[in-house]
Amino acid sequence: LFRSWGTPLESFQDADICSQVAQVGLACYSKSGSLADIRFLNRPAVVSLSDMSGSAHFFTLTGISNDTVTLVAGEQPITLPLVLFQQRWKGEFQLLWRMPPAYDTPLAPGSDGPVVAWLASQLGAEPDASAPVYDADLQQQVLAFKADRGLGRDSTVDVETWIQINSIEGLGIPFLSAPNTEAPR
Repeated sequence: LFRSWGTPLESFQDADICSQVAQVGLACYSKSGSLADIRFLNRPAVVSLSDMSGSAHFFTLTGISNDTVTLVAGEQPITLPLVLFQQRWKGEFQLLWRMPPAYDTPLAPGSDGPVVAWLASQLGAEPDASAPVYDADLQQQVLAFKADRGLGRDSTVDVETWIQINSIEGLGIPFLSAPNTEAPR
C-alpha cells in the first residue's frame, strides 16, 4: 500500500503506522463496505481474503476492472476474477488518502483557517485570504460538489469528500482504475 503512494514502509517505526502517516501528508481510512465503495473511492486498499479453510490473508488491492482485481502480496501481483474476490472478501478495507494542508478534522459551516482556504480553492471559490471561513457561499459549492459526486446532502466535508476532491487534481494520487472525476456514485 505504501509503495503505491511512493512512501517506503521502512519510514515508519512501529505497528501503529496510521498514527505516523500524517508526517508525509497521508491519513488512514478504514471502512466496512462494498465493492461499489472501493470503486467509488478508487484508491489502493488493504483487504483481507479468506482461503478455503477460512483463514484470513491480507493483500493490497492495486487494480480493478470490470471482471478482475489485481492484488499484491509482498512483491507478487496476483490477478483474480472479480467473482472469486467477492466470494472471499468480507467487505472490510483500509486505504490511505492525501490530507489537505492543515487538516485535522472534518469541516462544517463556520470552520475557519488554512484548510478552508484550500477547500475553497479546490472548488473554484475565492475565500477571504486574510480570514477564510466556511461560509454560506462555500457551503453551496460543497453541497453542489457532493450532489454531483453522490456524496449525500449534508455540508460536512468528511474523508470521502476530501478523497473525491483530491481525485479532481489527481497529482501524486494512486488510483485503482483510471479516474472518472465526473461519475456519480
